Amino acid sequence: MNAHVFTLLALLGVLSSCHKDRVMKQEVNRTGRVEGNAETQTEYEAPVDESVNIPAQITGAYLVCLKLSSDPAAYQQKVGCRVEAEGGVVVEDFKDRVDRMTWTQKKQGSAVDIKLLTAETLKGWVALFSVQADPTAIQSKVTFDLSFTMDGVTTSVKTDLVMVWNEDCALPPIQFESIGDKQGAGTAIADQFRESHGVRFSTMSGTPVVLAQFNQTNPNPIGYYGGPTNVGNFLASDQNGGRFFITDRHKQAEMTDTLVIEYDKPVKEASMDLVDIDFSETYVIRALNAQNQIVNEVQVAAQTVGARDGQLSHHVVRTPDGSATITRLQIFGFNPPGALGIGFGIDNIALRCAR
Repeated sequence: MNAHVFTLLALLGVLSSCHKDRVMKQEVNRTGRVEGNAETQTEYEAPVDESVNIPAQITGAYLVCLKLSSDPAAYQQKVGCRVEAEGGVVVEDFKDRVDRMTWTQKKQGSAVDIKLLTAETLKGWVALFSVQADPTAIQSKVTFDLSFTMDGVTTSVKTDLVMVWNEDCALPPIQFESIGDKQGAGTAIADQFRESHGVRFSTMSGTPVVLAQFNQTNPNPIGYYGGPTNVGNFLASDQNGGRFFITDRHKQAEMTDTLVIEYDKPVKEASMDLVDIDFSETYVIRALNAQNQIVNEVQVAAQTVGARDGQLSHHVVRTPDGSATITRLQIFGFNPPGALGIGFGIDNIALRCAR
């Protein structure tokens, strides 16, 4: 996979050619240091299609950066950075009015390479930067800091810019805490995460997927039994399970219900944690495409992972060719004939990437 390249541009005047439909509004932190090094912070929503042409003294300076393209599929995004005075007034002829400008950049998060492009034609921009991320990066934060001297006064302005390199992977895993804390165990889970994650939960039998709470058995739905004393919904103390998980309720049967997760937008891979795989249980995770064909299948047997009383095991399904063709997941568990009492618990579902 080629590295994604972002070019960051420092803007100084007005972008009269920047139309509304090309600007992605973005909140940024902006910090201005003025007389006495007083520091202020505020949230800023990027202006659109301005026509300011007012000479301004820099009584309070801000470095404002925003993306100039709203195309999420583009491998390159343009970012404009400009200096504003107090009141949001663009500083006219900034480069001609100041001297001793110094740029520094600090990167945080996934690996990125930042270069100042001194040989490029600036055309009114304060500076141009090339920012290149590692191909596995999800998101990065870069702090741009500009120091300059004007009329004998040195001022430093900076901004933090968060760059999302993989929008799908930037979605947080579903951990069910927000719904569990508000509505409690026993809540039916269906389309509560459709707006945030583009997914719907159901079962092939039509019975609801329900929320259960770890280490709580009454009146909480029981998903499985585990632990040295066969405690309902037991979670070992060293696990990252939070408080809630989803289940089809404990079954006195050889097979669980089949959990179905449907996607509004096809994905390349997904991952999840299965809870308490033990005894003779086997679980199957299937990824299917729009034609209902299996593109990947993972089988997890207790004999291969070992006894896992109250423990989580992490599993991933992905398309073998790397294409975004997964539109549905099916997850179920079964025991050998005659072995009843199958348990079912799933948590930490990263529905679009392998966390």
